[in-house]
Amino acid sequence: MDTLYLARGIFPDMKHHKLSDMVGYYGVDMLEAHRALSDSKMNQQVYEHLAVDLERIGIDESRIKKCPKCGE
Repeated sequence: MDTLYLARGIFPDMKHHKLSDMVGYYGVDMLEAHRALSDSKMNQQVYEHLAVDLERIGIDESRIKKCPKCGE
C-alpha cells in the first residue's frame, strides 16, 4: 500500500507526506531507513495509523486518489 496518496487525502493541509514525514508525525520508531525490511515495517505502522484516522474522521475512501501506477 502506498501511504503517500492516503496521507494526502487525510491530511491535505500537511506540506509533506513522505514516509519519513509520516513516521515522525505518528511517532513511529525510525528503524534503519532505506532498508527494505525496515521501510516495510515503518510503512505498515504508518498505514495502521492512517486507517485509524480515516475511520475516525469518516472520509469516504472513494474520495482518496488512487495510485496512478496500480490503481489501488
